[in-house]
Amino acid sequence: VTKHVNDQTGRTTDEYKILLAHGSPDAGIDEQARQVNAGTIVLGASGTGVAHFLGRTVRRVVRHAPCDVLVVRKSGHNGVMVGTDFSEASQPAIARAIEEAKRRNVKADLVYSLDFIPPGVALPGVDVPMPSLSALDQVRGQMQQLLEEQAAKFGATLLLKEGPAAHSLAEAAREKGAGLVVVGTHGRTGFGRFALGSVAETVVETAPCSVLVVRTAPTS
Repeated sequence: VTKHVNDQTGRTTDEYKILLAHGSPDAGIDEQARQVNAGTIVLGASGTGVAHFLGRTVRRVVRHAPCDVLVVRKSGHNGVMVGTDFSEASQPAIARAIEEAKRRNVKADLVYSLDFIPPGVALPGVDVPMPSLSALDQVRGQMQQLLEEQAAKFGATLLLKEGPAAHSLAEAAREKGAGLVVVGTHGRTGFGRFALGSVAETVVETAPCSVLVVRTAPTS
């Protein structure tokens, strides 16, 4: 979709092009996205909830896309949620989420998930001391402070969760009634070499709403 401004009226209209490709659907979408230098690929996904698994075409496009991918699910909610790990790779995703939240006239929810092993849990073959409860409380406090600072910076609300990041994002989306979850990932360049991070991939498959995967260019 491209924007076209009428020279006489000054009105902006959308222009649509139909592109034909050969081969499998996912390879064709990927090839055309590269040829037109697409910024975002939009795909539909049927079904919702944790039991829903994406079809082969959608999954492959998400994994190999050269750009951002929006997987659309029907939702009656309007909220926007974005995951962060406080790294540089998460910043583009946060920026996209804030932009979308402003467009919807809502505040974005900024989510961070603490994923650690509870004290006293022994792991087979792992001979390391587990953190104490006081140490975990200290980590919670530090992460809460970082999250508050980042949320204030972007004008977002904050959610501090515990457990695997992908599970926490999907769970938070259901609890808060999000209409869109934004998650960042980074990969390697070259056709077929972009490997979607496990967190982003799981969120795409399990979120109850639309998911926007924002790709961050690799630093090396």
